[in-house]
Amino acid sequence: MPAQEVAVTGTDALPWLRAAALVALACLGAVLVTRDRWRQVVGALLAVSGAALAVGAAMAGPAVTEARRAGVEATLAAGDPSVADVLARAAQPGGWRWLLLASGLVLVAVGAAVVVGSRRWPAMGRRYEHSREHTATDPADPLETWQAIDQGRDPTS
Repeated sequence: MPAQEVAVTGTDALPWLRAAALVALACLGAVLVTRDRWRQVVGALLAVSGAALAVGAAMAGPAVTEARRAGVEATLAAGDPSVADVLARAAQPGGWRWLLLASGLVLVAVGAAVVVGSRRWPAMGRRYEHSREHTATDPADPLETWQAIDQGRDPTS
């Protein structure tokens, strides 16, 4: 019988794992731009998504074996299901599970550190945020325009 390749992706085995990784990535960026309570909320969400990745790594063995079995059955079409089980279990998963587990645990630790210690961390400056206080500048005076920009005011409003 000629060799046939059965491709099984992680999304086939655990479709929610990609979403958890994207949430973790978004949280890592959001930690930089949030402050106070919102940063703690983002840190908690980061810890939860890291835990989801670690749980996914723990569940990956049986889930990938099941996805492989389904792929082998589809390839064999009318073959014996016991052959599909033997072939699915014969293939060994790579080291990606351990990398996923480690990264999930690191994200849990980082999320916990954000929740606990982020109150003391500096926040992005409020220099260019819109304020309610507007002082009109004279558009004819370039020095006044530059001073308004230096003070964080919008000289065009």
